[in-house]
Amino acid sequence: MWLRFMESGVVNTGVNYGYAYELLNNTNNTPVGSNGNSYLRFPVHTEGSNEAHGAVWLFNLGKTERSHVVTHGGYGAQGVGGHGGGYYSREVAVDGIRVTAGSYSFNGGVISLYGVNKV
Repeated sequence: MWLRFMESGVVNTGVNYGYAYELLNNTNNTPVGSNGNSYLRFPVHTEGSNEAHGAVWLFNLGKTERSHVVTHGGYGAQGVGGHGGGYYSREVAVDGIRVTAGSYSFNGGVISLYGVNKV
C-alpha cells in the first residue's frame, strides 16, 4: 500500500517522502528503502490471493512539523510480514491522507481509522 499526505485538502505528489522497511519471511529478510519519493510505501500487501492486514501509526499530522509513520503488516499463508517507517519532509500541517495500491491492482478491502485527536 502507498500513503500520501494532503495539505489544504490537496494531495502532495512531490518527492517529499522517505521510507524504509524490512520484509520478513521464513527464508530471508529483505530491506527496502528509498528517499525522495512521491509516496510512502509500507508492507501491507497480499501474496497471490491471500488476505493482508497491517497497522500504520501516524505522528504529527495537523502540526507544523515533519510527519512520521510507523508500520507493521502481515500477508500470505506462510506468516510473511514486515515492519518499518517513514517521514514526510515538509514541515506543514497535514490535514488529510490518501491510501492507494500504487501501481498494483486492488480488489477492495477495509481501512479503519482509530484514535484521531482534534487538530
